[in-house]
Amino acid sequence: MEKVPHGRILGLDGLRAIAAFIVVVYHLIPGVADVGYIGVDMFFVISGFLISSLLMKEHEAQGSISIGRFWVRRIRRLVPAVLVATMGALALARLFGGDTLTQLRWQALGAVTGSYNWLQIVHSSSYFDQQSPLLLNNMWSLAVEQQFYIFWPPVLILLLLFAPTAVRSLVAIGLAIFSIAIHALTVGTDPTSAYVSTITHSFGLMMGAGLALNLPGLLAGKRRETTPLWGYASWMALIALLVLSFVLPDGWGMYPWGMVLFSILSVIIIRGILPDVPGFGTRSLQAILEYRPIVWLGHRSYGIYLWHWPLHVISFYHSPFGARPTAIVVLLVSIVFADISFRYIETPIRQLGFFAWLASWRGTKSHGLVWVIGLILLLILSVTALATERDVSSGESIIRDVQTQVIRDAEKQEQEQSESDTQADQEEEKPEPAVSLPEVVGDNITIIGDSVTVASQAALVEVLPGAIIDGAVSRSIADFAQIASQYEHNGQLRPYVVVALGTNAVITADDGAEIMRIVGENRRVVFVTASAPEYATWVPIANATMRDLAAQYPDKVVIADWQKIALEHPEKLAGDRIHPDNEGAKLFADAVFQALHSFHA
Repeated sequence: MEKVPHGRILGLDGLRAIAAFIVVVYHLIPGVADVGYIGVDMFFVISGFLISSLLMKEHEAQGSISIGRFWVRRIRRLVPAVLVATMGALALARLFGGDTLTQLRWQALGAVTGSYNWLQIVHSSSYFDQQSPLLLNNMWSLAVEQQFYIFWPPVLILLLLFAPTAVRSLVAIGLAIFSIAIHALTVGTDPTSAYVSTITHSFGLMMGAGLALNLPGLLAGKRRETTPLWGYASWMALIALLVLSFVLPDGWGMYPWGMVLFSILSVIIIRGILPDVPGFGTRSLQAILEYRPIVWLGHRSYGIYLWHWPLHVISFYHSPFGARPTAIVVLLVSIVFADISFRYIETPIRQLGFFAWLASWRGTKSHGLVWVIGLILLLILSVTALATERDVSSGESIIRDVQTQVIRDAEKQEQEQSESDTQADQEEEKPEPAVSLPEVVGDNITIIGDSVTVASQAALVEVLPGAIIDGAVSRSIADFAQIASQYEHNGQLRPYVVVALGTNAVITADDGAEIMRIVGENRRVVFVTASAPEYATWVPIANATMRDLAAQYPDKVVIADWQKIALEHPEKLAGDRIHPDNEGAKLFADAVFQALHSFHA
């Protein structure tokens, strides 16, 4: 049996760097890598493989596995960086204020206890809410990994003790399939739970573990050389992973099937760079992944992942610059913070232990004093941030503030409609809408919109009393057909229809044609353009479709250009840069009012 080199696996740090790169691009530069969240699945596969391999190596060398020592090593490796990043993020949130202070207490608790994903589910916090991102939302994946480190070692020990070698990897793959199945069954009804739950998103970890269990003796150098084809397959898988990350559109097909595909590609990549694979394919890929700057970033990928998201959230609410310049600054600052954490906190604590690390500062009084002062400041700012947290973001607060008035208006409209229905019952026939343009008054107007419409409800009622105003949070153009058809069936789709549904999803030409079909020949339509930060890459497409419809139907469609108004008056928007405040709502309502009256110009 030929010995192969063992110890550190060449290329894994480079893969970590690639995974971090994909995730960071996904978060910081909207529209460039729509499925870049699969970088997290790469991390999961790498972690599942490496942890299982290390535990198996310990078992082969010593005949047993010390779970206690393993957990201590994991705590030293993971917890210091999480604590520092969490405290740093809280301190920055307190300094910047605003919506960065939203729901900090449960987030901080989840971050430091490794339970963020479950608290996220309990608090009904949507992972996919891009309008009001939470400061520590990236901590869900760290929680999944930490929970894996708790439940997997005992299972692995049982497998090593009682299961035949051929069965061990099958158990891991079986657990992966179980996780995939539960994810597929639940994602339609609760996408956040399906995505962040340890049960439904551990398939990547189990695939990595399955690969390790299929290769006993690997890290101990006891495996014969295998076929060099694995090296070339690894190249192909890496190229496919990178290309697909940047060209695939996001969609529900990714949950879980796209993520499963990327996890399988990650398994193939790892298999092709292992020390038992000979040939040019493996050596050339290892050479690239071992390029010093890539390895340097790979060592700091954990810290970059921890820091980039809180810095992104702070810049989301407070940066006056565009997405790309802001992304460059956030990335550079993340790398600097990650390097400081890696050099002075993570590595020393991992090597020495926490108390020995503290003792090492005694001989350097000046440096020790700086650390003490810095720690005190971090603690003060962090505690202050927790004490001054907001229950909801400014955008959500605006929506909540108008809910009571929405209910009152709905009751009033219901009463008016009841009287109208009584009168209609006395008529033998319901006349078709008149071809001549009716008067622009509230009784002739139906408004169907999203949360921006909800935030503008009071102002719309003031300028268009009697109008049907139907707004809802998270509504998109996909809901229009059902809502409008129901109003048509009830005789409430009035001569003027206002459509304000561009905030949450793209509007295509087919959507526009369907809208025009539903409203019919004799009604007039006002499309309200949407305004949102650059991450909402669908908004420009939706607005372009609206303008195309206005050009196609010049006598039937006009535009209320809320986007233009919002860009000119950013001070009248909530911190999410989407929902108008009271003054902004008046501008929104006035834009709709003016657009309606333009039909009579």
